[in-house]
Amino acid sequence: MDILTNLNLYIDQATAEFVSGIKDPNNDADWNEYLEMLEKNRLSEYIEVNQVAFDRKRGK
Repeated sequence: MDILTNLNLYIDQATAEFVSGIKDPNNDADWNEYLEMLEKNRLSEYIEVNQVAFDRKRGK
């Protein structure tokens, strides 16, 4: 799977857990786990690739 697919699947799952109360976004441990999993799913890489593409399009 590509980065975006993995990120979307994880975000959908985490959103359902936060909305249903399985996880609490106000709980530091739950929130930090969410952020860590975003990084494991290569969020930074996704942002970097898209920033480069955006900058090229804008002529930077």
